[in-house]
Amino acid sequence: MMALPHFLQQIWKYRSTLVIIFTPVMLLPLPLLVTGKEFICGYITLVMAIYWITEVIPLAVTSLIPLIVFPLTGIMTSKEVSKAYFIDTNWLFIGGLMIAIGMENTGLHKRIALRALLLFGTSPQSLFAGFMVASFFISMWISNTATVAMILPVVNALMGELEESKISMLRKKRANETVEAPGTNQSISGYENPALNTDDLESRSNNGESQQASSVVVTQVNIRFDAEEEANTKRMKLLRNGVTVCVTFAATIGGLCTIIGTPSNSVLVALYEELYPQTTQDLTFVAWMKFGVPVALAFLVLTYLWLIWLYVKSGLCGLKTLFACSGKTEDELNTESVIKSEYKKLGSMR
Repeated sequence: MMALPHFLQQIWKYRSTLVIIFTPVMLLPLPLLVTGKEFICGYITLVMAIYWITEVIPLAVTSLIPLIVFPLTGIMTSKEVSKAYFIDTNWLFIGGLMIAIGMENTGLHKRIALRALLLFGTSPQSLFAGFMVASFFISMWISNTATVAMILPVVNALMGELEESKISMLRKKRANETVEAPGTNQSISGYENPALNTDDLESRSNNGESQQASSVVVTQVNIRFDAEEEANTKRMKLLRNGVTVCVTFAATIGGLCTIIGTPSNSVLVALYEELYPQTTQDLTFVAWMKFGVPVALAFLVLTYLWLIWLYVKSGLCGLKTLFACSGKTEDELNTESVIKSEYKKLGSMR
């Protein structure tokens, strides 16, 4: 009985090799029993799909299988297959990926996101607006998937810093707050009260009622701060979820603005040129932006209003915080300090 688990462990150890070998063998009856190029193509597609899902070999290597197998099976010539890999749409997408890699290596996406936050402010409504505008703008020039992949680490790092800073501030308040029990001048915060002298302390040390009252007040203070910490944790969790959703929505909407904003846009351009070769209206980069940008901006505003209503629980009245000139709250000042600290870590642009 002990040999069976050991045998299964050995199989699991070499699972990738087994999938690579047995997948084509198990699917081989499909092209052998039914003749025709369609079934051969279906066989190759199923093998590639299993390789992609299991990732037994790198995804990029799997994508190159047709380049070798299609000419061997007579489905397409090598010239025809090669053209499919080097069409304008693919190179346009590759160019967008290159821009994304450049942004990631230089930290430009972090600068744009943090600068937008400093520009809009530090209230919850302003944080939503800042991250949405930054994600929207970046997604105009690179893939929306790449935008989300780059911005979400910034969101997680910043929200983590804000949460730690808020908890630290609450605990500092708890440690520094002094409450005097009824009938005594003794501080209950654990710090020495300079207003008391030794004689006073000795004369009041046996006052049981005073000590009991002080203990009650200490308990009340602890309960209050525990409740504040719990409420802050829930509030920060809701804010983190809201900002995450904001980034994903804004990146998707920003992808509507340009041809390179999302791969489906470039595919549509290629289909347009193929289906309407005689048209006099070319679907250029600028022509796409003429109708893409206004529609995307409208979607962005509506999505922002919906998200702040959903996560911040404020409607149109909450928009005044974006343009308010009144003094900032303690939480907003703390948030601004964290954002400035993160921006300073990026250093100067060289």
